[in-house]
Amino acid sequence: MDLIIEFLAESQTPDDVKEAARVRRTAALYWLSADRKLYRRSFEGPYLQCLRPNQAEELLTELHKGAEAEALANIQDVDVKRFVWRNIITRFGVPKSLVSNNGLQFDSKAFQEFYNNLGIQNWYSTPAYLQSNSQVGATNKTIVNGLKKRAVELAKRTLRNTIIRLVEYQQKLAERYNRSVRKREFAARDLVLRKVIGNKWDANAGKLAPSWEGPYRVTATAGAGAYYLEDLEEKPLHRPWNVHNLKKFYH
Repeated sequence: MDLIIEFLAESQTPDDVKEAARVRRTAALYWLSADRKLYRRSFEGPYLQCLRPNQAEELLTELHKGAEAEALANIQDVDVKRFVWRNIITRFGVPKSLVSNNGLQFDSKAFQEFYNNLGIQNWYSTPAYLQSNSQVGATNKTIVNGLKKRAVELAKRTLRNTIIRLVEYQQKLAERYNRSVRKREFAARDLVLRKVIGNKWDANAGKLAPSWEGPYRVTATAGAGAYYLEDLEEKPLHRPWNVHNLKKFYH
């Protein structure tokens, strides 16, 4: 988290090349505010603030105690909408449902449209026993389950996108390699040199050892990219040779 913040704020990266590349890729998924708060970008809703482990523990404690409240006696529906957006949606995401009392600010047409546009169910509890109402516990459970579900969906989407990018990268590498490799074909009776491999290589000669031997004569095609050979005395070689180990002999 600190590495991403430092990169977005100061363009600083770790000394390790691989780690620096990982930070650059990951940073594209985040946005840093002027007060150095890190947010996860989202194309489906508001940006979600990133929390450190101790902050996450405090957040879970708040969830189990119930959604935090403010004095609502003298506020209107527009204030409630602002509170829900700032303290719940931008911090936890859009919940499936929320529990409130029967105050008029929660039952206005504007507030109902606000909930409907976000797909939130508005549940009411008895004002006298809000804390003991079972719907409060249901709300907490719904919020926690929603957070878990979003985390799983995000992990799956990230894995899927990573696999797609990896496949595209491999395809580009294959295309680049195929463009750089010149196709070699031989016909019967062509003279070729054969690469020296295996026990035929003279290790004692070092770099001065010849890397090609021959010439040999092509007698027939053995399949895609392979040929049967014979020496100049018409003695056939025991097995076909791949085109990558052959090259044209000029005389």
